[in-house]
Amino acid sequence: MTGALYSSTGLSFWGGIEETTGNVIDLTHPLHLQCISDKVLVIPGGRGSCTGSQSMLELILNKKSPRALVLRDADAILCTGAVVAEEFFPPDTRDNVPIICAVGAETFKQLVEESTETLSVRIDESDPGDVRIENGQGVAITVKNLLRLPNTLNVDGINPNSDAEALALRTIERVASISGARELIPISNAHIDAVTYIGPGGLKFIQRLVELGGMVQVPTTLNSQSVDRRRWRQMGVDEVHGTNANAVGDAYLELGCELSFTCAPYLLESRPKFGQQIMWGESNAVVFRELRS
Repeated sequence: MTGALYSSTGLSFWGGIEETTGNVIDLTHPLHLQCISDKVLVIPGGRGSCTGSQSMLELILNKKSPRALVLRDADAILCTGAVVAEEFFPPDTRDNVPIICAVGAETFKQLVEESTETLSVRIDESDPGDVRIENGQGVAITVKNLLRLPNTLNVDGINPNSDAEALALRTIERVASISGARELIPISNAHIDAVTYIGPGGLKFIQRLVELGGMVQVPTTLNSQSVDRRRWRQMGVDEVHGTNANAVGDAYLELGCELSFTCAPYLLESRPKFGQQIMWGESNAVVFRELRS
């Protein structure tokens, strides 16, 4: 049995949890000031920014992640941070990756209402694709391990041309299995949201793709950085943070992304036309995409 934290309110990992301590810092959340590190965290899912995947990655690398994440609904964003930790980082990183599973509305409600101080969440010894959950008060179920789902994505005819492409494809396949995606579609344009420097893990992630010879294959714009690229020193930004934040942007430029750094790519001359298939991150950019599709 492991100590457990429960909430029926979704938790934003970016801005809601301090990545170096595991403490919940969201003032509005019922778990405020609780530490999720090495606990079983029972929540409906994440909320807020997709940058929560980067926060999950940093928690794992800092050894401050939860022992297990029991969700009401499968959350591909939170799982992405765990998948990246397993695919991009040394094998011993897996020791800190939490078990992640989704139990559905009925079981989730029962777990939250009973709120036992400890909860047993373990990988089934006979099948690593299954997770066994027991609370000692009537809940004893087996659910799927979201990090060990079979591949659902049809990648026939896709042949990676570099180690970077092979690594990216493996990662996409695993995330697709969590979200239930079954096919890839061609795109003409991309906008990358993950340009904010959250910690060294995010920087190492993109630098790894550069080291392996990665290059974008369609016109790709970048979201704004977490610091002004030219004037961060004059603005009093910490030297380490400013240097690393620029290093993230530099790495994306080495992948062939456009020198853009904006959260409003729809204002650029390169904005896509109606009917084009695109891949955009960033919340307000996604709204534009949906309105134009």
